[in-house]
Amino acid sequence: MDESMLEIHYSRLHQLKEESNPVFLPYLLVSTSTDTHPNDQAVWDLVDEIITIPTEKRALRHRLVNLLERRELSANLSTELEQQRDLFRNIFESSNDAVFIIDPESEEIRECNPQACDLLGYPRDELRSSSPEVIHPDEKSEFRAFVTDVIENGRGYTTALTCRTKDGEQLEAEISASALQIDGRPHVLASVRDITTRYEQRQVLNRLHDVTTELMRAPTNPEIAEVTIAAAKQVFEYDIAGVRLLNEEATPETLELVDATNETYERLDATSTVYERGESVVGGVFAEQEPTILDDIQSSETPFEYGAIRSVMCFPLGEHGVLSIGATEAASFDGTDAELTSILAANTTAALTRAQREQALSEQTEYFSALFENATDAIAEVTFEEDTPCIQDVNPEFEQVFGYESANIRGNSLTDLVVPPSEEAASQSLIARALTGARSTVETEGRRKTASGRRDFLIRVVPIQQNGESLGAYIVYTDITEQKRRDQQLQVLNRVLRHNIRNKLNVVRGVVEWSLDDERDLPTSLAKNGLDAVDELLNLSETARTLSKGTNPEQNLEPVPIANLIEQPVTALREQYPNAEISMTIETDEWVAGTVQVDRALKELCENAIKHSNQATPSVSITVEPAEDETGRVTITVEDNGPGIPEEQQAVLREGKETQLQHGNGLGLWAVHWIVTIAGGDLRLSNDDGQGATVMLKLPTVGSNYGLQNHSEIQI
Repeated sequence: MDESMLEIHYSRLHQLKEESNPVFLPYLLVSTSTDTHPNDQAVWDLVDEIITIPTEKRALRHRLVNLLERRELSANLSTELEQQRDLFRNIFESSNDAVFIIDPESEEIRECNPQACDLLGYPRDELRSSSPEVIHPDEKSEFRAFVTDVIENGRGYTTALTCRTKDGEQLEAEISASALQIDGRPHVLASVRDITTRYEQRQVLNRLHDVTTELMRAPTNPEIAEVTIAAAKQVFEYDIAGVRLLNEEATPETLELVDATNETYERLDATSTVYERGESVVGGVFAEQEPTILDDIQSSETPFEYGAIRSVMCFPLGEHGVLSIGATEAASFDGTDAELTSILAANTTAALTRAQREQALSEQTEYFSALFENATDAIAEVTFEEDTPCIQDVNPEFEQVFGYESANIRGNSLTDLVVPPSEEAASQSLIARALTGARSTVETEGRRKTASGRRDFLIRVVPIQQNGESLGAYIVYTDITEQKRRDQQLQVLNRVLRHNIRNKLNVVRGVVEWSLDDERDLPTSLAKNGLDAVDELLNLSETARTLSKGTNPEQNLEPVPIANLIEQPVTALREQYPNAEISMTIETDEWVAGTVQVDRALKELCENAIKHSNQATPSVSITVEPAEDETGRVTITVEDNGPGIPEEQQAVLREGKETQLQHGNGLGLWAVHWIVTIAGGDLRLSNDDGQGATVMLKLPTVGSNYGLQNHSEIQI
């Protein structure tokens, strides 16, 4: 265009340029003078290029090509922009979520999509230009704070806001928003999602958590079924629900209704139907162990009449039974209902399994409790704390044997109560073996402190484990004191028969053979040897007879003063052996049980010392005093001036048995050993470098009212 065209048609040209927007419409002014409107702003608002003629053809072409390329680029950009706008509009309109564009400055909704209208129940025109506070009337300050946070940070997210529909319904909402610029001002693009269903599901899950707690507390199957039906009614609002459990005692086994809602019982007309395994829907679900949903049970092929019930959900409860849910309308249950109800069914199954296991465990516990209480062996239940067996419980036999009441010793160390000092090392070794984690019983023999003194026991440690974890152990004590005594007596008497009697009979046989020879006279000394052998055999036989009977425990519970038991044998020995010096020193007034044959043991020791003495005047001294290292025990020491006790005899008594290569010569020391053992005491032998022998008897003492009351107090 030239100057005249520009002047005459300026308004129209300006209109055309505006209508072309946003596509670039270039104007080239062909001027004959370089001074044409050079400073006129209106010209430059319209004209894009000015060229002065005459000009070269190349320069004109260059100007035109440049303007046309700019126009083409503008057209392309305009097309892309329009496509983007269409895309945004499509996304905006077709989004599954409700979308709002909010102007914080004017506090109004500038735009919304159809889903926003559907969600809130407002016409689109009514939502536009409305304030967002119409949607959040109860949370105005919270919403404003959310919008401010979005503008400051560029984006935001919240589930703390609710939305109110036009009908006044409150919806739980999940809102995500971002900031954007429109017309040079910040706006908020908000996407709102209705999570009311999700919120309700979360509420159901939270309530199911409480139901689970109730289920795990319910002790019996009927109570578990009751909790399940209450949850179906109150949590899920199911009017028709029932729990059927398997009756294994019926022939054939049947699924019987254990609990149901009131409406269920009403529809059953007070007749509880039963199903066999595989029979109808309920029996089929139980047989297949697969849940099922039927939208219309009346259209299914079934011989049973379900009345007005149309929809059914059935869930297997493991091998325990079935949970059934019903509705009077078809297709009443969807996947969400099934998913949530399956959680209830799973928790019910777990509770029934737990109850079944606890019932079996209770029966076992009652069985083992009866064994524990009525066992003839003493038993202590312990847990190990820092390698120390701490008492949890003991049975009545333990109380009787060891003299402690269960209530008074719980939590105490079993070792401290029953293990004597001489057995501590062996006890620690036994505990170490028990703590290795072995499942098998660990056993050994040992001496333990009892209410009647120290006795020999077969000790068995039976581990208590659950799921591979050690919970403690049962310590079982079987008293073998009498058994060991009898075994030792058999060994000793067998040795006497095989050795001593055989030797003496050989002497007698030799004398008899000599006497039968007519050509030889029987020497007096030989005849005397034979007679002495016969006397020894008679004495040995009488001793063995007395030994087998006289060392049996007596049933006399009356206590006896220790002084009386010492004075009686000393008086008799002084009369029998007037040439011997027998002295006694009694430094205690303790009492011992009547079963203790201290008088016989002392007589045996003193006679043995006097007979085997190599001194002109045999000397024996008896001292009685309290034990230095232990309370409740007394020490009787017998000392003589003889040649001492042969080491082989001492070794036999220490080992507690005789062998072919190691045995004693007589029965006296064995009799003393058995008397002391039966009394619950200890026997120690020693020699004083050829200057005599020392025998120590350490015996338990009792109160003067022993046998008349239970020995139940703990001395610490």
